[in-house]
Amino acid sequence: MAGDNLFSFIGNLDRLHASIKTSMNKAVTPSFEVIRSTETTVEVMYRSDRTGLAPFVRGLFYGLLAHFGETGTVTHVDQEDGCLFTIDLQPDPAA
Repeated sequence: MAGDNLFSFIGNLDRLHASIKTSMNKAVTPSFEVIRSTETTVEVMYRSDRTGLAPFVRGLFYGLLAHFGETGTVTHVDQEDGCLFTIDLQPDPAA
């Protein structure tokens, strides 16, 4: 439902959360806004009413890398209005 590759999945996270809210209308979900995307990098602004979850989200992004058969790095920088994550894919050495 959310996407068949890493970057499309990340781009549809808010849509996925909206569908969760239809059945759990009191759920308070975070927001994931794709700021910039290239073939090898995506920058995502993460916003949540809950604090201190950036390391958890970083781990989730690493899990998504593995789920989609990708390798890469995930970094984040706290900002005034959220946390900016950068996911850089590493090239496939077999290619």
